[in-house]
Amino acid sequence: MQLADDLHEVLCKLGRGRKMRVMHEEGSKSVGPQGTPFRRRRSTWMINDPGVPVDSDVLKKKVVKHHYKGVIYSVFTPHQTIMVRRKGCAMWSGNSANPLLAVE
Repeated sequence: MQLADDLHEVLCKLGRGRKMRVMHEEGSKSVGPQGTPFRRRRSTWMINDPGVPVDSDVLKKKVVKHHYKGVIYSVFTPHQTIMVRRKGCAMWSGNSANPLLAVE
C-alpha cells in the first residue's frame, strides 16, 4: 500500500493521479499464468492514470453546491496547499482565507 500511496502522490503532483483503489483483497484466490491456484498474501492496489491532466474534464456547470451543517476543520501549510484523498480520489485544496475563523 505504501508504494501505491507514494506513486499516487507523485502522479497527483504531476496533475495525473485520478483514483487509487484495492484491485484484489488480501487473502483472495486466483489462478497464476501456469494454471496454478494461489491465495494473495497482500492486497493488490491500482492507480488510474488517464494520461491527461486530471482537471481537463472539470466543467463549471458540473459543480454543485451543498449546504453543510457540522464541524469544519481547516489546515494551514507554508505553501497554502494540501493534497487530500477521500475514498481513493485525490484533490489539491487551498488554505482558508483566515485559519482562525470560527464558522458556526
